Amino acid sequence: MDSIEYPLSQRGQWLRRGWIATVVFLIGVAGVAVAPAVSGHATGFLVLPGLVGLIVAIISFNVAHGRTVLSPQGIRTGTFFGHHSCRWPEVADIESVNFSVSRYSLPTEEPEGHGQARIRIRLASGKSFKLAAPRDLNGPDPQLKAKLQEIRDYWANARGESQANRG
Repeated sequence: MDSIEYPLSQRGQWLRRGWIATVVFLIGVAGVAVAPAVSGHATGFLVLPGLVGLIVAIISFNVAHGRTVLSPQGIRTGTFFGHHSCRWPEVADIESVNFSVSRYSLPTEEPEGHGQARIRIRLASGKSFKLAAPRDLNGPDPQLKAKLQEIRDYWANARGESQANRG
C-alpha cells in the first residue's frame, strides 16, 4: 500500500494571510525603529499592529502547514507546533465531528452541518486527536466526506494486511 498525504486544502489562502500579517509586523518594526528619531510618542501606536501582525502570521503559517500522512504503519498528522501519530492497531474509530467557531468561547462539539468539520481519530486507549488536514476552515471542504471515507478505507485495508501478515 502506498502512503497518502493530505495537505490543507485552503493552504494558499492561509499562506497569503500569513505573508500579509508578516508585512504588517515588519511595518510595525520599521515604524518603532524610526519613531524615536521622528517623535518619541508614536512608538506605542506602531507596536500594537506589529505585535498583532506577528501573532496572526505565526497562527496562519502554523495552520497552512497542517498535513496528514497515511502509511501502512499508521497515521501522522500535525502542524509546526503540534503533532500526533499512532499505529493502525491502536485506532478504534475514525469519525467526522463539528466544532463551534467563536472568538469568545472555547470550541464545543456541534451537530452536523454547524461549525467547522474535522476528522477525529479515537484510540483504543480512550484518547483521541483531530487531524490537521483535511478539515473545514473558512468554508466547507466539499471533498471532506470523500476524504473521510478514503481514510476509513485505508484504515480497513491496513488492518486487513496486518492481520494477514500475522496469520
